[in-house]
Amino acid sequence: MMTNNQPIGLYIHIPFCLKKCAYCDFYSLCHTTKQQKQAYVDELCREIASYASKSLVADTVYIGGGTPTTLSKEQLFQIIYAVKGAFALSDDLEFTLEMNPATASFETLRALREAGVNRLSIGIQSLCDDELSILGRVHSANDALQSVRIAREAGFENVSVDVMYGIPNQTQTSFEKTINGILALKPEHISAYSLIFEEGTPFFEQKDSFRLANEDEEFAFYQTLCDRLKESGYCHYEISNFAKEGKHSRHNQRYWLLSPYIGCGAAAHSFFGGIRYQNASDISKYLSGFQNSRETEEIPTKSDLAYEYAILGLRTKEGILLSEYEKQSEQPLAPQKIEFVKRLCEQGYATFDGDRFAFTDRGFYVSSHILTELF
Repeated sequence: MMTNNQPIGLYIHIPFCLKKCAYCDFYSLCHTTKQQKQAYVDELCREIASYASKSLVADTVYIGGGTPTTLSKEQLFQIIYAVKGAFALSDDLEFTLEMNPATASFETLRALREAGVNRLSIGIQSLCDDELSILGRVHSANDALQSVRIAREAGFENVSVDVMYGIPNQTQTSFEKTINGILALKPEHISAYSLIFEEGTPFFEQKDSFRLANEDEEFAFYQTLCDRLKESGYCHYEISNFAKEGKHSRHNQRYWLLSPYIGCGAAAHSFFGGIRYQNASDISKYLSGFQNSRETEEIPTKSDLAYEYAILGLRTKEGILLSEYEKQSEQPLAPQKIEFVKRLCEQGYATFDGDRFAFTDRGFYVSSHILTELF
């Protein structure tokens, strides 16, 4: 529950892309006109401004998508000015912008850095052109390398990159090429994801036509990733995230720690004032007035929050306190569940000191199966 002086996080969704990736199930649009984009930015700024009367302090801002850098520099500045007009920004603000390597521009990045954006999240995914082609990405491996160099030249000292494993036709050799290339760039943060075939995406329809890694091969990718990043000084602080010291994604941590955040834009979610709500994944509805796009609203129960504390907390290296879970759920964990936790420790999947329960790297990899059994 939010207190009056508790800082919030602000997420801003930009649903525009140069091209829809074959695996993506996020709300995003292609082939939009300049007029549609400007209309969206105008309505987005009205939604942001609607929070001005609440006298809120934001200590994290995250502009994601879609591909925010498909907007013009002027449109991005319009959004930044709206944020600065509606929220007090903390002195230690983390201000992240997602970027596709194909849209990297020194002029734009330099201007954004001077305007207060201090962290970039760059969707590299792979440094093998054939894998990028399979994924439907619009950038090349060279574009990816160049985008990080441009970001550095523009003054960014906090850069995160996305990497994907389990890509069709990916091999241990090609994955190691990607990891070696990423490490040579020395990003402060790395997000690494296994490719998931989400229902409703082109990939889901085509999955039987791909040569996919089997379980042993995919685990080998994951183990290579964990080992190489640990050797290079990255902390595996969350299932899919690795960071140099002090460079964790503070904005994403809000979600895992159940801290308050506000989402603006089509398809954006919020958890503010103890209430969860979201906007419809429908740009037409959003452009008719952001107030009209509010789709769901709910107040989580104590039981809901206890469950979320456990599920989200166990995504992190710190894990959860069993005593806190039992306090929130108002019931003890059953003895057979405690025995299950102890067996997980014996098998190397978890650590448990009698109160704090957390996954190891090995446990992270199979955490979805464990959580189903446990909760």
